[in-house]
Amino acid sequence: MSNEIGDVRRELDNWKDALLEAQKENNSFYVVRLYARDAVLLSTLLISPKVGHVEILDYFDNHFLNKHPVVVDVSDEKIQIFGDVAIISGLYDFDVDASPGEKRSRLRARYTFVYKKITDNNWIIVAHHSSAAPETDETKLATPQYFA
Repeated sequence: MSNEIGDVRRELDNWKDALLEAQKENNSFYVVRLYARDAVLLSTLLISPKVGHVEILDYFDNHFLNKHPVVVDVSDEKIQIFGDVAIISGLYDFDVDASPGEKRSRLRARYTFVYKKITDNNWIIVAHHSSAAPETDETKLATPQYFA
C-alpha cells in the first residue's frame, strides 16, 4: 500500500511538472495526456465541467496556462487507495499572472484528483476538481451566528 501511495504522490508531481513543460513548449497536451480520454475536470476558473481531452485541452489552452501558473506549495495532502482507484486531496498554491501591468498573485485552491491504476505503478487522472479556497477564517465557522 505505501508503494502505491508513493506512486500516486509522484503522479501529482508529474502533473505539476507537466504544467511547467506545457508552458515552456506552448503545448497543453503535456498536461492533458495525464488525463483519461473521458476524464472530468471541474476547474478552478470556470463553472462548467470539462469532459474529455478536447474540452480539458481548451481549458488549459484558453483559461489557465495563459496565466503561467506555477505550483509553489502543496499542503494538507491526503491519499486514499481503494484497489485500482486512488484519491489525493489537499491544498495547492499557485503563482499566476494577474491583470496586465500588475505583479503576479498567489492563488490558493483546494484539489481532488481521482486516479485509476493502468499498470503496476502508473495511474491516470479520471477526475480532477479544483476550487479557489474560501477567504474565511475557519475559527469563525465554529461560532453560533453561522448556525442561526
